[in-house]
Amino acid sequence: MNFSNKFDNFNNQNQGFGGYYNPQGYPMQMPMQYPPMNQQYNPYTNQQQSQNAEDTNDTDNSDKAILDSIEYYFSEENLNKDLYFRNRMSEEGFIDCNEIVNFNKMKNKGVDSNRIISILDEAENTLIERKEENGKVYLRNKNWVEIKPRLLAIEKIQQQKKMNK
Repeated sequence: MNFSNKFDNFNNQNQGFGGYYNPQGYPMQMPMQYPPMNQQYNPYTNQQQSQNAEDTNDTDNSDKAILDSIEYYFSEENLNKDLYFRNRMSEEGFIDCNEIVNFNKMKNKGVDSNRIISILDEAENTLIERKEENGKVYLRNKNWVEIKPRLLAIEKIQQQKKMNK
C-alpha cells in the first residue's frame, strides 16, 4: 500500500542533507561535534591537543616518552597525590627501579630496569638520579631535599582521596 500526501515531492527532493529532515525546506546544518573534555581544539592547526602531560599514548615506547613518564612519577605534582608511589618510597625519596618497571604504563611499553638505566645514562638534563646498593638500582628526584618539605603528609593525601570519593 502506498500512502501519499502533498509533501511527497518535497520529501523526495530534500533527502541530501545527511538524513536530517526539515519540513520548512531550509538547508540544515549538521550538529556540532565537540572534542572530548580532556582535549583542546586548536583551530590554527586543525588538531586536538591533549591538556595533560601524562596522557601520552601508552604504546609510545620511545626513550623520551619513557623518561617523561618516569620524571612525572617523581614530580612534585604527582608526589602530592599518588599514594601508591609515595608508600613505596624510602625516607630519602628513593624507590626501587623494579617497582617502576611493574607499573602498568611501563609494562604496556615493555620496559625493563636495564632499559630505564640506559635511558637515564643517555639523558642529558634529567630530574632523576640513581643509586646502586646491594645489587639493586634505586631512583629519586634530584631535588628531593628541596621538594620534601613541600610535600603533603601521606595522611593528608589519604583524607583528600576519601573526600573526593
